[in-house]
Amino acid sequence: MTTVVRGDSNMDIGGYMLILHANGRMYNVCECKTIRKLLETREYVISRYTDLIDQGYVFRDGQFVGPDRISLPLESLTR
Repeated sequence: MTTVVRGDSNMDIGGYMLILHANGRMYNVCECKTIRKLLETREYVISRYTDLIDQGYVFRDGQFVGPDRISLPLESLTR
């Protein structure tokens, strides 16, 4: 997981993006307006990601695929 700070040329922060690195690609998980919301969301996303992996899901082509071939979108990581 990586955090990217969005801003403008005046260095005004416009928000924070939570990025998942997987299989040599980057996926935008969500955008948050405050650092507090980003940290809360990041903790939840990591917990959810771990739960899915423990259940036998694999991350493939931007989605989670379960052992029963049920697919969950990347958005399933967020609340």
